[in-house]
Amino acid sequence: KRSGFGTLESYLKDSLTEEAKVQAKLLNPLGVTEGMLTECLNVLEHRRRELETDIATVNLLQNQMDAWRRDMDHDINQFQADVRDHMKKEMDRCRALVDSFGFFEQYSVFLFSGSDGVANLESKWENTKSIIVSNDLEKEIIECVRTSTDEIATNARAQGQAVIEHLGRRPASVGRNLIGSVTAASRFEDTRKDLFEKITTSLENVLVSYDADKERNEVFQSLRNTIYLSSLCHFFSITSGVATALEFVDLIPGVVGTISFAGVGMGILSPRNRHMIQNFEARWEQRSDKLSSALDELCSKEIKRIHKRVLDGCAPYSRYVTTEKENVETFTEECHNLLATSQTLRKRIAKLR
Repeated sequence: KRSGFGTLESYLKDSLTEEAKVQAKLLNPLGVTEGMLTECLNVLEHRRRELETDIATVNLLQNQMDAWRRDMDHDINQFQADVRDHMKKEMDRCRALVDSFGFFEQYSVFLFSGSDGVANLESKWENTKSIIVSNDLEKEIIECVRTSTDEIATNARAQGQAVIEHLGRRPASVGRNLIGSVTAASRFEDTRKDLFEKITTSLENVLVSYDADKERNEVFQSLRNTIYLSSLCHFFSITSGVATALEFVDLIPGVVGTISFAGVGMGILSPRNRHMIQNFEARWEQRSDKLSSALDELCSKEIKRIHKRVLDGCAPYSRYVTTEKENVETFTEECHNLLATSQTLRKRIAKLR
């Protein structure tokens, strides 16, 4: 009686119409529902704000890994350029040897110098070398491969550990419980060994036909044959000239023969040497292209594998953040839809008379 609730209840019964009573009974559960939905939206908003840091962390992870992959692609491109440079330097040796000869020096080396000429030829060939570290093409390229695989493995391990350590300090949380555990950093001890073995095998397959002594001797023999052929033409020219002078041959045919043989003897050097250089360079160009294709395929696959391995290491955390984000968005949308439905029902109830 002190509260006056009974008096209020009696007043409402006497003053409210039947329509008002029905409306009150219908609107009451809607009000409770709207209150619960509003509370749910507040909770979801709180979870969304807490998740913003984790979403930013996952996006940062993706950006960092993409940047790391671009850096690794740049390093691998530099490694491939170094390998191609070694191959090109070997490819240029034949041209450098031919360019080192004077016109008459080539005749002197092969026709008049004997053992000194051979020694001079060997010296000129050695001077065309540009391999400094190991004085051997295959060993030099293997040294480049070893350096590159060491850098790839080291950078991969460092990147993986940095990512995992960063995420390990920033897991999503609900209350005091850690959500979305982060696995330990993947191990990269096998990366260096596997990549080195694969590239070395590819290099051996490309250079299986390479025999330094054989290719050097082929160059020497081609130069020698050219000089012999040119000298033979000069010999015929001299013979024709002498025969013409001694009137063993008519003047006009003799002069024509002398000039023709002399012209062929002089003109044959450049085309034959150029043909030899082209064949030598084409052989090395083919090897270089084949090795570049193998390196590109092997290194690209390895970078993709490392990239995937690092991301797999933090996949539990990333999956939690992605799933939580989707759940919050879905539940928020459903709550707003329910509130809209409730407002529609409220308007329809208000129209009851």
